[in-house]
Formats: sequence, C-alpha cells, structure tokens
Amino acid sequence: MSVISLLKRLENLKSRERERMLLELSEIDSGINRLRSERERLKEKLRNISIVKGDFVTVGQLNKNFQEIEFVVRRDREVEKSIKDLEAKREVLVQKLLELEKERKILMKLREKREEEMRKELLKREIKMLDEIGILRWKSER
Repeated sequence: MSVISLLKRLENLKSRERERMLLELSEIDSGINRLRSERERLKEKLRNISIVKGDFVTVGQLNKNFQEIEFVVRRDREVEKSIKDLEAKREVLVQKLLELEKERKILMKLREKREEEMRKELLKREIKMLDEIGILRWKSER
C-alpha cells in the first residue's frame, strides 16, 4: 500500500470521526436547549404560584404552596447543574474537534505534498525517457 493511499485512509478516518463528533455536538446542543426551555418553564411556574388566594389562607394552602416552590427550586437547581455539565462536555468536544481538524488538515497537506513529489518524479522519468529516445533516434539517423 502506498503512502498516498495510507494518508487518504487516515484522512477518511478523521473525516468520519469529525462527522461523529459533529453529530454528538448537535445532540449536546439540543439537550442544552431543551434544558434551558425547561428552566424557563420552571421559572414561569414559580412566578405563577400564588401564596395568597383571596382574603383567607389556610395552613394547608401555605404548606402546599411551600412544597410546590421547594420542588420547583430543587428541580431548577438540577436542571442548572445538567446544563453546566453539558456545556463542559460541549467545550471538551469542541476542543477535540478543533484538534481533529488540525490533524486532518496536516494529513491533507502531507498527502498533497507527497502527490506533488510523485508528479515531479514521474515528470523527471518521462523527460529522461524522452531524452533517451531522442538520443537513440539521433544515433540511428547518423
């Protein structure tokens, strides 16, 4: 197997890895957006919890409202932590993706350089062969 074909295979592997990482990045972004939407719904729910309904409030109503507020706040903290975790995972993935892209470009340049070297070598061989043919013709015509 030639160096060029190995470089092409490596490029293809890096490209597939890049596509996989982009898909994972898209899934992370979707997860972050979904969690941010949930957080907005929780904030809205918290704003809509009414402490006082009418002139008279029972202990049961206060207790129920308190439990509901406590649940929403706890869930909001969980969602906020999940968002931070996904954002950290996203940042790591972006860094890996940037590194992968650098590697892929290096491989591409190496392959292109090697192809250019091969073209130059072939050109030299062709010129040498044409020179030899020319010399043989010249000798045969004398």
